[in-house]
Amino acid sequence: MKTRIALPLSVLWIVLGLVFGVQITNAQNTPVAASQSEPVLSGNGLKSEEVIMKTDAIFVGEITQMGFPSIKAVGRLSYYKNKVKVLQILRGTIEPQIKVTIYLYSVSDISETQPNIGTAYIFFIKKNDQGTFDPYTALKLLPATDTNITKVKKLIAAAPVSK
Repeated sequence: MKTRIALPLSVLWIVLGLVFGVQITNAQNTPVAASQSEPVLSGNGLKSEEVIMKTDAIFVGEITQMGFPSIKAVGRLSYYKNKVKVLQILRGTIEPQIKVTIYLYSVSDISETQPNIGTAYIFFIKKNDQGTFDPYTALKLLPATDTNITKVKKLIAAAPVSK
């Protein structure tokens, strides 16, 4: 009985992987195409200057576990239950280990890339309402380079105080 159920489920995962371009067996470390100089990350269409005012916290963090993918709308892939270790808080307050929803968009010629486990990113996050999958949603991710961290710190210092 169990083998009859296991076979259709494994076929379903393979089909989903092919349809959505997700590498099921290695989803956490999908390599960036060699032709790209930098990956296109979540929230790439949002300017840091504008998204800063919409965030509850900004921090440098490392994804320790990639969550599960889900498609709720055409052109948008959602990853829920991503575990993130907070390395450095740039603005706001946040726990040392959190769960974050990450949305990836694929529109026209731009396709956002899944972030990698073990890589540091700057997270611009918004607190979610009670009853959602995760307590936070990432509005934007940036590579956590020294240059980007310095730029974000300057933007935070220049931004008007909100709330």
